[in-house]
Amino acid sequence: MESQNGEIIDGIFPATQEQVQTYESLIEQEPEILSHYWHLGLAYLWQGEEDAAQEVWFAGLTQGLLNPEQDSLTALIELLAGEAQQQEKQGATRWAWQIRQQIQALNPEDINNLLHLIELEICLNYFKPEHLEEWQVIPLLETIKPEVQASLDQSQLLKIILAILQFPTAIAVDFLAVSLPHLVEIEQGLNAVLEFANQMAYDQLLPTYAADIAQVCLQFSPNNVYILNELLNYYQRNRQSQSLMDTAWQLYRSLEPDNNYSIPLQCYFLSRVLTVLLRGSSWLAIAPIWERFQSTLNQLLTQPKIILENYLIDRFWGVGYPLFYLRDQPTQNRLFLNKIAQIFQDNIQARTTFPLTKTITIPASPKVLKIGYIAHTLYQHSVGWLSRWLFHYHDQQNFQLYFYLLGQPEDDLTKTWVKPNARGYYHFTRDPQAIAAQIQADEIDILVDLDSLTNNLTAQVLALKVAPIQVTWLGLDASGLPAIDYFIADDFVLPKNAQTDYREKLWLLPQTYIAVDGFEVGNPTLSRETLGLNSDTIIYLSVQNKLKCHPDILRQQLRIIQAVPHSIFLIKGGGDNENIRQLIDVIALEVGIETQRIQFLSSDPDELTHRANLAIADVVLDTYPYNGATTTLETLWMEIPVVTKVGEQFAARNSYDFLMQVGIPEGIAWTDQEYIDWGIRLGQDAALRAMIKSKLKIAKQDSPLWKAQQFTQAMEKAYQQMWQIYCESNLNLIP
Repeated sequence: MESQNGEIIDGIFPATQEQVQTYESLIEQEPEILSHYWHLGLAYLWQGEEDAAQEVWFAGLTQGLLNPEQDSLTALIELLAGEAQQQEKQGATRWAWQIRQQIQALNPEDINNLLHLIELEICLNYFKPEHLEEWQVIPLLETIKPEVQASLDQSQLLKIILAILQFPTAIAVDFLAVSLPHLVEIEQGLNAVLEFANQMAYDQLLPTYAADIAQVCLQFSPNNVYILNELLNYYQRNRQSQSLMDTAWQLYRSLEPDNNYSIPLQCYFLSRVLTVLLRGSSWLAIAPIWERFQSTLNQLLTQPKIILENYLIDRFWGVGYPLFYLRDQPTQNRLFLNKIAQIFQDNIQARTTFPLTKTITIPASPKVLKIGYIAHTLYQHSVGWLSRWLFHYHDQQNFQLYFYLLGQPEDDLTKTWVKPNARGYYHFTRDPQAIAAQIQADEIDILVDLDSLTNNLTAQVLALKVAPIQVTWLGLDASGLPAIDYFIADDFVLPKNAQTDYREKLWLLPQTYIAVDGFEVGNPTLSRETLGLNSDTIIYLSVQNKLKCHPDILRQQLRIIQAVPHSIFLIKGGGDNENIRQLIDVIALEVGIETQRIQFLSSDPDELTHRANLAIADVVLDTYPYNGATTTLETLWMEIPVVTKVGEQFAARNSYDFLMQVGIPEGIAWTDQEYIDWGIRLGQDAALRAMIKSKLKIAKQDSPLWKAQQFTQAMEKAYQQMWQIYCESNLNLIP
């Protein structure tokens, strides 16, 4: 407070009753000194007498009117703001909030005060988004005067933008839209907001809200490839197919050659565009993009050492993903994949603070092996359905299982098949170093990658070489990461000379690289009656993801239908996809088949219903150059003939592998014409279909494909042999 001559005579509030009385006395003695009123009001406020505080401030403002040279309101607000700042520094949040409320009442248009008030309310858990409406914050920002904008606290504004966005509401998005123009460093602000949007999409599972945020950002940078790329992720997660396609085209148009994007960046974005268009069945439009993608990949091969920009380091992993769906050329594809994986690993390791140097010790052998399984797919997903039997049958006496689940849901499959078999069981979000540290703390001997090329977080962990032995099993194909030691396969799923294409050592199991004890089957929702089909109609069925519906294989499938009288082609999924319908129409016209003989089925509500509905088919037509895998296993379990074309790459040989495992050569084609011939023959020959059905029934008793316990023993033997090799090689390295 101040003495009669204006000197400060004591410190900061809270005020005692004695101090209140002192200020009251000072006002009586020196009514013209306005600061006495301001301090007395603060003293009343601290004692909970808000009405008394406002009354004495009003008296001071009235007194100030007697001296027109003084701006008493400004003086009061400045004093209150200073006191609020002091209280904030000292951590007296509630007291600061009380003062900020009084400032807001005195000057509702003080935007800087409102920003601080919002922050304090959030800190105190008082804030509600509707306060933005009550305080007219959005209109104030829309009509802000230049002199006020110049005084805006930039760091505070960005902080409040991010704080308010934590409340996923429409008004929070509106606040973002009116606030961004006031950021001087707009690019910095956009980056911070996009990072927050990613948290909403992936950690909070709110991709629609994340997309709304990104759309606002895009208004301020319409051709920003980074924003467009994030929008692709959000639209894919919330299944906004048309928005996804539109954004992919916008991203492609933004990649004009004269924009001088680096070769790695072009590779990455072109890969994203291709993947989206393939998922959306835009096969008729991808030719120029595919040509440009191949050209940039070839340029990538010529660069000896590539330092990726920060944005790309984590994301570069999936660049080669479209290759498997576009062509069956494993030698060329794996050349690209190995290069991409090398670049990815080099940059991950260069950036990390995780210790990469390991002390070599002589490990014990034999020993109880600690096996770690890392994946984002250990739920009711193809990988979960197939791998669960291995976990179930593992010898718990000699193998301890640890599971590292990355950003995935936990459903009945996880709870029933994964968690009960775990010695260690963890859920992680997006922190590769935390995952790596846990794996090393658990002293995992063999880390098994189940994601392969489908998850960059898994790849980031594997690139750190966190376990002595790292293995890829299942997934899409081998990744090409130098840190992976083995890729598990068998003699059918890869051709004899495949090792020359792979960086990893191929570990070929003696019979099959996968086995299950069967599948649960639900109740069918499809019948000939519900589809309006006669009893003698030959039903061909395609159940593959539309990403696999290459025009060449569709052309062969329609030629089969055209050649078999009284046949119909059912295509599961894609009925709401205009692009696949256009593609089918074009090919049907070329082949000369009526489109009425082609029907799209809606997707099934769950896997058990999907399997039951397979029974409607007389023949299932497989895809190429990417075969079915889980779907082919399910089809064989349901005892239905399959027609497949065998290729050279892993993804083009799964169905061939499984048919050989169950002893069914019928339906295996090595050329386009053989594919058509088998399709026609199986449609026309009821006796042949019956024979295959009988053989498939018998195979359930003796095929290695349906002996999961036997397969588990083969995997365990492989693990032990891998460990023995590791022990012997380490022994040679010890001085």
